[in-house]
Amino acid sequence: MPEWWGWGLTLAGWALLCFGLASPGASPEHAGHVRGAVPIVATSNAALHDLSCVLAMMVPLVLPTLRRTAFASLWQRRQQAMVECVVGYLVVWIAIALVLGVLTEGLTAVSSRPLVIGGALLAALLWQRTALKRQALRACHLMLPLAPRGWHADRDCLRLGIAIGANCVINCWPLMTLAAATGRQVIAVLLVFIVLVLERFGRHAFDDAARAFTSEIRYATERRSPSAGAWLPDPS
Repeated sequence: MPEWWGWGLTLAGWALLCFGLASPGASPEHAGHVRGAVPIVATSNAALHDLSCVLAMMVPLVLPTLRRTAFASLWQRRQQAMVECVVGYLVVWIAIALVLGVLTEGLTAVSSRPLVIGGALLAALLWQRTALKRQALRACHLMLPLAPRGWHADRDCLRLGIAIGANCVINCWPLMTLAAATGRQVIAVLLVFIVLVLERFGRHAFDDAARAFTSEIRYATERRSPSAGAWLPDPS
């Protein structure tokens, strides 16, 4: 499982959300008494909250692409290739998440949160019926040719991440807007995440992920020597 650290990023995002460490409404008691400190802290909390949502919701969707990137790269640059791909992907999504956060909070300020949530839900339902959305969903599984080494390889991995991120934005923006409209409450984020996973990978996605994870654990365990406890050489 070369993309194991991607699961770590996902768990970190959910931990920040679930334990309230990235709440946009966090109390600013520790901001000090300097004028302007409270708005700065509020903005930082909101940005951290957006980053946490992206890690929790979007990184799992790109894990299969990271695995394909690893297998398409030379062994010695597998990890580098995956990092470059996910950086390109996250740059796109973090920028969009910040824009959606500002937009939904601005609309909430001039109307009401239930109205904004209702509008986002209607947009998500209507978007599901469009041809552009279906094309973007298929393009989320895109794989581009990667150069074997050098700056061409770096460029190709970054380009792949950006391309996947852009298609993912086109596919997912209404649902992400819906999550942002709720203030990115954990329950809303979780429900939207489940919809995204089922849409991207099918109704057996969670069962397949659990079986794959169990197989990796079993494989890692069986590679251990029962006598000396040393790792057996990888057959590949």
